[in-house]
Amino acid sequence: MRKAVIMLDAGFEVILATVLLMGVAYADIDNRDFPAPASDLVIALFALALYVLALILATLVKNETITDTVLSAVAALNAAFAVVLLVWLLAANGFSPEGRVVTWVTIVALLALSGAQTVARIRR
Repeated sequence: MRKAVIMLDAGFEVILATVLLMGVAYADIDNRDFPAPASDLVIALFALALYVLALILATLVKNETITDTVLSAVAALNAAFAVVLLVWLLAANGFSPEGRVVTWVTIVALLALSGAQTVARIRR
């Protein structure tokens, strides 16, 4: 289960990165859908960072280095980023309906991943 929850996380990061990058490329989800600081450049760079994160997570699985510390850190980072997105969503004006949906889906997915990673750490 430990490897699976990290690979699920990597898969989610790749899907989100692709949605964001293709959204910018085809002007479907771009700077008009999110408030500052989300310019097209920032969104594209964030998407590229998500690809790198997915690669790091997959490498951890490949090298069989999913320790309790790694699971705890990834779960905490997912939960913390979900909180940051929630604060941004509630505090900032300028989200389009599409931007709001992408952000809510990301928050829910990150919290679900964090919960699954916490359970995987506890179960061993």
